[in-house]
Amino acid sequence: MPRTPVSARPACHPVSASDKPAGTQDREREIARLVGLWPYEIADVSPEGRARLIRKLALVLKAERLRGRAGHWSYDLARHAALVRVLRREQAALEALCPKIGAPHKAAARCPNENARTSGPRV
Repeated sequence: MPRTPVSARPACHPVSASDKPAGTQDREREIARLVGLWPYEIADVSPEGRARLIRKLALVLKAERLRGRAGHWSYDLARHAALVRVLRREQAALEALCPKIGAPHKAAARCPNENARTSGPRV
């Protein structure tokens, strides 16, 4: 029996893992393994969601770097490399969503509404 397309399902129907593209599943699995976030936070691919994820990844990477520099027994080079790889991939994805922003991870909230005032006095 063929599966019902996702667009034909009611809005309250949860999306199963088999409905997502293979790359999305790998991304979510890898991020969940590295960072303690809820699945809905990882699945949010909006510019704001990606910016939040990037901030969290940067914070976790900073902690991992500190462990490495201190020679802590729990430091893991493979985890460090995976964090760097995921962070760069997420930054590139955000840059693709918002190409006009110079520093996408710091100003992602301005991407969806480019006509909004960003400088000058507020009235």
